[in-house]
Amino acid sequence: SRQGMATLLSRAQAAGQYLLAHMVNTSVYSMYLAIQMELSSQEILDASIGGLLSDIGMLNLPEPFWIQNRELNKKEIKQLHTHPEESRKTILQTAGVRDEWARIAHEHHERLDGSGYPRGINAREINICSRIIQICDVYTAATANRSYRDAYLPDDAMRQIMGKPELYDRSIVEIFCQLVGFFPEGFIVLLSSGEHAVVISTNSKNIFRPTVRLRRDKRGRPLMPHEQVVVDLSAKPNIRIIKILEDDSLRWV
Repeated sequence: SRQGMATLLSRAQAAGQYLLAHMVNTSVYSMYLAIQMELSSQEILDASIGGLLSDIGMLNLPEPFWIQNRELNKKEIKQLHTHPEESRKTILQTAGVRDEWARIAHEHHERLDGSGYPRGINAREINICSRIIQICDVYTAATANRSYRDAYLPDDAMRQIMGKPELYDRSIVEIFCQLVGFFPEGFIVLLSSGEHAVVISTNSKNIFRPTVRLRRDKRGRPLMPHEQVVVDLSAKPNIRIIKILEDDSLRWV
């Protein structure tokens, strides 16, 4: 019911900004990814609500692990690994919810090779919406600032996910990359030529080679508007993006 959902989200909001922001961002990414995958309207809703509620069980843990200013110790990690089960129970105790949302929350930390938690199930048993949320949850967490570490840049986060096909569904990861853009629009990047550029559009055929507009020359000099050449990197095999620059003072969106 709407009242039951509102109660859960109010609890999350009261627990602090990070947890609610993480839940909402995971939900939004999951919804758009399900749409991109052309799933049914019910599956899109399940992915969205499942993503929103997957971490609600964190509120039942004895300590607010999401606000710790350090990495967790072994005992705390063991406690943290109980939150999918807590999420499942909390959702099932809420009036007007679908059992599927509880299942998705229960499975969002499982992995294809059986190395996840809490049950250690493998690919054959993991729901399609759970597979979506696994990816979105990890990406959202990695790209958020935490008190004990800075946020990973989007390309670093995606490299980690793409580099572990034994954990995450490769076909879904590839669609997610196209959805968010490996190098998102508006980010400043360093090219192998030494120039700085802003990403102005992604390339669905090759996510590693978007179209960029030059903003600084090789010496770091800001370019005048008439000097800001647009470069389609898919047509320039000798030039590649080295990294996304942390200094985003030139970001245009």
